[in-house]
Amino acid sequence: MVGEIQLIPLVGDLITLYKVRLLVAPLTFRGETMIAVHGTRQKGDQVLENCPERHNKSVGKAVIDLVKNELGFGGQVRFVSETKITIETYILNCIDTTTYEGDRHSMKTLYKGLSVFNALHDNNDVFNKDVDRVMHATGGKKLLLKFSVPWLNINVIKIAAMCAAGFTEDEMVLGMNMKEHDLLAAVELKIDSGCELSGIIT
Repeated sequence: MVGEIQLIPLVGDLITLYKVRLLVAPLTFRGETMIAVHGTRQKGDQVLENCPERHNKSVGKAVIDLVKNELGFGGQVRFVSETKITIETYILNCIDTTTYEGDRHSMKTLYKGLSVFNALHDNNDVFNKDVDRVMHATGGKKLLLKFSVPWLNINVIKIAAMCAAGFTEDEMVLGMNMKEHDLLAAVELKIDSGCELSGIIT
């Protein structure tokens, strides 16, 4: 919570700095539009196809999955087109390759989250204090540090998800004080059903 409070004054500055105001445009409810998700897992010489098997997610669920479970764990972009994003993530000695596919309009929402995450991730001011705390808590042990990556990325995950959902700057400040689980649930609701943050938390 301390790290989140310290970041709140930076939110507006970061948005301006990386010129992502154009990405935080109001979204239109897309009804039943879905994103297809599929991938592979490589462990040594073994490659598991359909891991995960091809399945559909709502746009909101796909955004959360992308920014939290892929980018949040250090995933790297390997392919981008107007209708497809492929992310490669190293975890537990495996290489997971996950692909998100959808129509151009729906994929724009994922691109917003992806673009903002990468822009903020490159800003060292977001991480320096949290990195110092994690290094102290783990004693710098490599294995423990690997499992701390999502914790280090929590503020960036929150901002990227909120930008993808079209939160206003006032809503983003409010969202930074929410627990991650609650905020991401609110993000999903706004993207998939157009619910405003004020209507979700009151």
